[in-house]
Amino acid sequence: MKKLLLIALLSFGAQAKYTAEDCKVIAEHAEVIMAMRQDGADMSKMYERLTMNISRLMIDEAFSKPLFSTEKHKKQMVTSFKNSWFKSCIKNVAKES
Repeated sequence: MKKLLLIALLSFGAQAKYTAEDCKVIAEHAEVIMAMRQDGADMSKMYERLTMNISRLMIDEAFSKPLFSTEKHKKQMVTSFKNSWFKSCIKNVAKES
């Protein structure tokens, strides 16, 4: 995950340093991608629509996670995925400080 995040951050923009706000944006993006995954979205169509490297890394990771049938478990997976991306990002922000 850390290696994926580093690659993702490098592709996210040309900024030298990332902020907590950048991490929120990344986490929100991860949330949308996992929600799409949990709603049964087609991976190839997601790849067509979301062309940024960070999006594709998130798609790959999202599709490596289980697909749930209950709303409770879907929401838990979406929240967990979002928090995981935020946590990894914010750790890198702290290292840069």
